[in-house]
Amino acid sequence: DLENKPVMEKTISKIRQLLVSGQAKAVGSWEGITDYKEAESYLSQVVQNVLSGKSSAVGMDSETTALYARKGYPLGLCFCDTPGYGRYIHADLFDTKLIGMVQQIFDSPADIVFHNLKFDQHWFEYHFGIDFNKAYDENRMHDTMLQHYTLDERTGTRGFKSLAIDYSDLGVYELELEEFKKSFCTLHNVKKEDFTYDLIPWDILKVYAAKDPDATLRLHNKFLPLIRKNPQLNSLYTNILIPGNRFLQRIESRGVPFSVSRLKEASAVVSEKIREAQERIYQFDSVNRYELDKGSAFNPASPVQLRTLLFDYEGLTPTGIMTDPK
Repeated sequence: DLENKPVMEKTISKIRQLLVSGQAKAVGSWEGITDYKEAESYLSQVVQNVLSGKSSAVGMDSETTALYARKGYPLGLCFCDTPGYGRYIHADLFDTKLIGMVQQIFDSPADIVFHNLKFDQHWFEYHFGIDFNKAYDENRMHDTMLQHYTLDERTGTRGFKSLAIDYSDLGVYELELEEFKKSFCTLHNVKKEDFTYDLIPWDILKVYAAKDPDATLRLHNKFLPLIRKNPQLNSLYTNILIPGNRFLQRIESRGVPFSVSRLKEASAVVSEKIREAQERIYQFDSVNRYELDKGSAFNPASPVQLRTLLFDYEGLTPTGIMTDPK
């Protein structure tokens, strides 16, 4: 449709650029960490950077085995406080000391940035006990997906990898991972929707995972200044989208209390109104004629019967196709 035409044109243009120029060649260091001392040293440096003001924002991500924190386990956590320098730390390394260092980063003056914050927050909170409240209260929690939505509300434009291609020089860095996924599913007869990241070899996953927080940080550095320049956009992002995200995450994590007795009462009221409406339907002459012609009772829940009644018996004029013809 017309709304998505610019998105399609932009996508085609980007594909042409990649075909002509090849993948972007970003310079940097992206590694996985499986050694405890190395993880401790890295997180200690990030803590020092954010407390001293050397790093004003930290991009983060998580690699997991499932979409829901209570139905899977984390493979590792990803960090980047300097563009071009990302690290992916194996989940098994996180003891009380390392988790405490991550909490120090969250509680520092630095911005904490995710892409699709709500998803990762479940994993950081449920499996590692990280407290997000101080960062939220100080307006330091950020989501590059919501940032991009603030700047461009059209649908179909917020895919993380697409944004990384558009607004960074990291290129199509998940290519090797996607090739492995494709070949693995074919070889082992596994459906793509059943594939989980714990099936990916460490040497393939580590670079991909280490680049994710780097891309997130780069998007943040690109999008947030644009939002801050516009008072209306800044208010939308700061006062509505981020608090709304926090609220929805709490609902998903804690559930919503409700009154069974009031639900039953509401159900009774709605059922009665439906019954009254159905009684009124059968008082229309067109319904009576339909039933005489068909020799059976009219069913208002049937789209086919309803269409026949409205267009053939009531004589209404169709306004056009309202559903997907497929």
